[in-house]
Amino acid sequence: MPIETYNLTKAAYTLNELIALGVVRSRTTAYRLINEGKLKLTKQRSSTIFLVSDVVAFLDSLESEAV
Repeated sequence: MPIETYNLTKAAYTLNELIALGVVRSRTTAYRLINEGKLKLTKQRSSTIFLVSDVVAFLDSLESEAV
């Protein structure tokens, strides 16, 4: 699906932003998804960010699992 479908306006998000947006429920859930290879993180210096393309790919995978 296009990025516009998810109303994501930034190029990258922090974990706290993903939780606030409802993409993931908690830090524990996020790290489980990362360890399972379902959600990809990117390190930028000492920060952990999630590129919007990776967030959209994750959300798209949820959509395909629901079908």
